[in-house]
Amino acid sequence: MKHAGSLLIGSRITEISAAIDQGLVSPVELTQASIERAEASSSDYNAFTLLAQDRALRLARAAEERARAGARLGDLDGIPIAIKDMVDVRGLPTSNGSGPAWRSWPARSAAVVDNLERTGAVIIGKTTPHELGVGIDNNNPHYGATRNPWMRERSPGGSSGGSAAAVALGIVAGAVGTDTGGSIRIPASACGIFGLKGTFGHLPTEGVTPIAWSLDHVGPMAAHADDLELLFRAMADGQLPPADRSARAGLKGLRIGVPNRYFNERIQRSVANAYEAALRAFEEQGAIVEAVDLPSCSDAVADAFILSQVEAAYAHRDRIPQHLGELGDDARAFLQIGQSVMALAFVDAVQRQARFRRAMDAVFATIDILVVPATPAPAQPIGASEVRFGDEVEPLFNCMIRYTSVFNVSGHPALATPCPIGAEGLPTGIQIVGPMGSEHWLLGIAARYEESALAEHNARLHALRSASG
Repeated sequence: MKHAGSLLIGSRITEISAAIDQGLVSPVELTQASIERAEASSSDYNAFTLLAQDRALRLARAAEERARAGARLGDLDGIPIAIKDMVDVRGLPTSNGSGPAWRSWPARSAAVVDNLERTGAVIIGKTTPHELGVGIDNNNPHYGATRNPWMRERSPGGSSGGSAAAVALGIVAGAVGTDTGGSIRIPASACGIFGLKGTFGHLPTEGVTPIAWSLDHVGPMAAHADDLELLFRAMADGQLPPADRSARAGLKGLRIGVPNRYFNERIQRSVANAYEAALRAFEEQGAIVEAVDLPSCSDAVADAFILSQVEAAYAHRDRIPQHLGELGDDARAFLQIGQSVMALAFVDAVQRQARFRRAMDAVFATIDILVVPATPAPAQPIGASEVRFGDEVEPLFNCMIRYTSVFNVSGHPALATPCPIGAEGLPTGIQIVGPMGSEHWLLGIAARYEESALAEHNARLHALRSASG
C-alpha cells in the first residue's frame, strides 16, 4: 500500500500503468490507497461528497484480472479517477452540491463516464462542486467549503473545486470537471494543475447537469499535460485526430498572440508577474510573441451572464416553483436573475455570441494560439466576496470568470496550465487557446511548455502531496 500511495503522489499515469504491467502494483492496491488518501484528507480539504468504495473495488478487481491475463485495456485500466458531482455515474446519486430536491439517481452514466469506464478507469467517488455549478469558490452551503491544498484558508476555485483539490492532493490521477464560465480552468489555476475545456460540443454533455446549453462543457483535470491528454482522448472515445507530436519536438516559430487590452486590465501584480514568466518561457523555446487585437471581450462576458442565467433558469424550471427556497443564497439569486431577463435581451445575446465566435475565428487566421492569464487574481480567502485592485474592488464572481468565460462564449478550446511559481507561493495559471478543433495540438504545446518551464512547480506539487499524505 505504501508503494501504491507513492505512485499516486509522484507518478504520471503512464508510469503507474507501467508499474501495473510489471506486476509492481495492482489496481486494487491503487484503489485502496486512493480511497484511504481521500478519507484521510476529508476533514482538512472536503474534496468529496461521496466515496464509492464497494463499486470502485469491484471495478479494480476486474482491472486486476485483466492485468494478470495480459489483457489490459490501455494506460487508464485500473487507474483511480474522480467525477464532479454534477456528472452522472450509474448507481450513485448526483447531488449537484445541493439539497435533496435538487438531486437525482441516474439510471445511466454520463457519456464521458461510460467512455472512461470502457478504458478500465476506476471511479472512486464524486467530488464536491459549488452548488448547482453556478459559483466559483466552492463554498458550499450544504457540504461546506472545499479548501485549497496549497493554503487551507484559501478557496480552490470552482465550481469544479473538489476535482481540482483531489488531483492536487494526489488522491486520484485525474478527475472530471464541468465548465460553463471557467469552472475547470479557474480551479485548475488556483490549485496548480492542468485542465481542459475543449471545443464546444466535442465532448458530449449527455448526463451532465445543465447550466447553459450554449456554454456548457465537460472536461478532464490532471497534474500533468500527458495525463490530461490520456483522459481527454478516453472521454472523447477516440473521436479525435492523432496527437500532433511535432509540438513536443519544440516550440520554435510558434506564433503566440498576446491581447493588447482586456487581459492586462485589473490584474493583480503577482498574476501579471507569473504570466510574464510564462511568456518568457515560451520565447526561450523559440516561440514568437506578438500583440493582437481581439473583439470586445467585455461584451462577451456580459453576454455570458445573460445566457447562463436565463438558460439555467429554464433548465431548472420544474424545480424552481417548489424548491427555489432550498438553495443557498448565490444559487437562488442566479436562477432568480435568469427568470427576470427580458426575451429581447436574451435573443440579442444569442446573436452577439454568433458574431463573437466568427470574430474570434478570424483572429486565429493571423496567429497560432493565444496565451492569456486564467484569472486576474490568485486563490482568494474562503468567504471572500470581493477582490481588491489597488483602490478598486470587484465582486469575486465577476472577477474570477472575467478571463475564462470569454472562451465559453466563443466556444474555442482553452487549456489551463500552471505558471512558474513566483515568490508569493500560490499557484496561478495561463490559458492556451487555439482554433476550433485544435485540442490535440494544444495538448502537445502544453506538454512541451511543461517540460521547459514547470520543473520547479512540479517539484513543489510533489512536496505538497507528500506532506498531505
